[in-house]
Amino acid sequence: MISNEKSPGPDGVDFSPADHYFRSMTARLAAVLFSSFLLVSCDGGLEPPPAAQPGFGGTVYFVRSSWPPADSIFGLWVFTSQEYLADSTAIFTGLFSTPPTIYLYPGLTGSLSLVAVDSITYSLNPVPGTYAYTGVIQQTEPVLGAGALRIVGLLSKPGPGFVPDTIRVFGGEYTSGIDMIVDFYNVPPQPF
Repeated sequence: MISNEKSPGPDGVDFSPADHYFRSMTARLAAVLFSSFLLVSCDGGLEPPPAAQPGFGGTVYFVRSSWPPADSIFGLWVFTSQEYLADSTAIFTGLFSTPPTIYLYPGLTGSLSLVAVDSITYSLNPVPGTYAYTGVIQQTEPVLGAGALRIVGLLSKPGPGFVPDTIRVFGGEYTSGIDMIVDFYNVPPQPF
């Protein structure tokens, strides 16, 4: 039975037993809600975050006025190779070796774009290692073959000319900001 007599609270203010009961239940409800929030927001405690998938990515910027006619682009890929490509057959050997030594983005059945765009982002996830030759390759004929490919962009060292830059991929690390420029009128020297 709840009495109507008032008793002093902690700050000297008189509260009725009903007020004490209400304040006590409100405090308990707040504690339960706060505890529930903490439990829901914890995602694994002190576990380390999952390791990042190794790789790199960035943006390919296109000189828009240099885009060739749409009927001359049958595929456009970012590639990275552990070796400098001495001939076009090395591309197919590297793509289909186990493990691969050449990686494509967005994959052999995809294409960066087949229409004129200003830029497009990419992300490659090769196995950890050193990649000596990275760039953008264009398929110029409808049938994919050795003579139907040309390099149209290259990750180059700073300075004049096209000097390939090396990328090192470490396990558990992802590097962003690996950007390249494609100018279809000013392509790098063809390695094959």
